[in-house]
Amino acid sequence: MRVAIYGAGAMGTVLGAFITKNGGKVDLITRNKEHVAALREGGAHVTGTVDFTVPVSALLPEEMEGRYDIIFLMTKQRHNAEILDFLLPFLSDGGVVCTTQNGLPEPSVAEVVGEERCCGCAVSWGDVGGQGRGKAHHPPRRAGIRPRHAL
Repeated sequence: MRVAIYGAGAMGTVLGAFITKNGGKVDLITRNKEHVAALREGGAHVTGTVDFTVPVSALLPEEMEGRYDIIFLMTKQRHNAEILDFLLPFLSDGGVVCTTQNGLPEPSVAEVVGEERCCGCAVSWGDVGGQGRGKAHHPPRRAGIRPRHAL
């Protein structure tokens, strides 16, 4: 299964670091060139209630290749239409976009990708720690994905 976090800023870095630390494979994708360079050079360093560093796969959007089964959408909503248009060719036929955005963006995401290819989850335990870093406040003991509401 191929997984990407699109919009891998502070919270995306923390999520990606935990997924990677626990044996998963995920591409962290962000437009921030300095952040990608820092992640490539030193891995993702997560501090806060934990302190660990893990090597991660970090990409710029223009470096994306192939198709993903799950794309976690961790950007601001204001650019969803253009971001989703960009991401559609990278979404596998049975793939889903899982939005972790504030509010209830699922209806507008579903308008672009289709209801059957959209789900949402809440993530609220990270903030900026600097380039290549994320700060975890309350990492979950368990995590799962489920729709926040029926579309």
